[in-house]
Amino acid sequence: MREFKGIRRDRLKIRFGRPEGEISRRELLKLVIPRYEVVPFVEPDLCQGSQQCGLCIDACPLEAIKTEADEVIVDTTLCSGCGACIVACPQRAIIYPTFLLERLDEEMAGLCSAGGTLPEPGIIALTCQNCLPLAGEEERHRFAYPPGVSGLKIPCLAMASPWLMLRAFDRGAQGLALVANRRKCPVGFASNGWPDNVRFVQALLGGWDIEPERIRVFDVADQDVLDAKAELEKFAREIAGLTPTSLGVSGPTSVPDEGLLLPALIRGLASKSGCSSPGEVRAGMVPFGKLELDASQCIGCGLCAVDCPTEALTASSNEETDSFQLLFRHDRCVACGRCVKVCPEKCLRLERILELSQINSPAAVLFEDSIARCRECGNVIGARAMIDRLQAKVLPIGEALAAQLELCPACKTRQFSLGRTDLEPVNKPELDGRR
Repeated sequence: MREFKGIRRDRLKIRFGRPEGEISRRELLKLVIPRYEVVPFVEPDLCQGSQQCGLCIDACPLEAIKTEADEVIVDTTLCSGCGACIVACPQRAIIYPTFLLERLDEEMAGLCSAGGTLPEPGIIALTCQNCLPLAGEEERHRFAYPPGVSGLKIPCLAMASPWLMLRAFDRGAQGLALVANRRKCPVGFASNGWPDNVRFVQALLGGWDIEPERIRVFDVADQDVLDAKAELEKFAREIAGLTPTSLGVSGPTSVPDEGLLLPALIRGLASKSGCSSPGEVRAGMVPFGKLELDASQCIGCGLCAVDCPTEALTASSNEETDSFQLLFRHDRCVACGRCVKVCPEKCLRLERILELSQINSPAAVLFEDSIARCRECGNVIGARAMIDRLQAKVLPIGEALAAQLELCPACKTRQFSLGRTDLEPVNKPELDGRR
């Protein structure tokens, strides 16, 4: 507990060692000594809950994230500490004390020399801490990064997010290596889709006229440690033969203290690249989505906006002009698809795509309608299309029931409390124009 000062006990995972190959009797006795590890935990004040978000629950390869009493928690008995949930959470509500993004960013900066540059050829190696080949007595078991390759340990390649990979280039890296061991991976090598993140970043670099092969994955499972080192040396020579990129020349891109990190970083790197064609990216697991809406079917209920975890989709109304709008920000959409699932009219279509021209662009209007007001008090009751659609459905039952849809909840309650059975529209000259 002294080692993990300041970290609550329920955020520590107890683990016993597992033998690999032949072991001595002394090593066998050491296996009964427990080892404590820090695992991610959910900060309730930042978390939006499983009802509005739940992206971390879907992302966990071991189903270690659960909901208890309307609160999202991490089950430490199941959690491997891979960090996949960190990548999925758009609110930065999952905290990993030993692998904070800010700390990893600082470590990247620390790899640079006094002049702010990485040792040539300038390669950062994101290496899984569980898969890292251990040093041993025999030479074939010793592992060291070759000259020009600077190692940065992460809990698993599942935490190699597009932001972390792009940040390496933003910090001045000319190449990026991802090192892991297929046979040692505790969550299943590539089971959580991180290779799709690699393909996305490679496609993004290609759109900026930067060689995608600057990123390479090294699986050391089926080869000797010295062979892995030789492969890294070969990669370093290839990177040294390429023309240096301009992505890290003018210093790191400023990123926001809160909210989404990736859009700001992409915007900064796009500016540094000097590429005139904005383009679009569709390869891999694109962490952005584009919404299309069938306005002929939309009723403006706004349920899609209520369920959006990043406020990429918002509902806006203007009482002065009696107008209602559904607004969409492409650079805030994480393609979770919750809006599509909740839409009662099934009029939304989501495509995983990044349109670089839409980064930091104003919100687009997907749907626009007039506001319906209560015929008694004039308060807003919803979009006109929604009231019209509902009235068309209940009109066969009776005109009185359809007329109730023109009342706000307060006026409905008041009419019934007064025992009114006449629900015909009341003449109110001052509301005629609004109606």
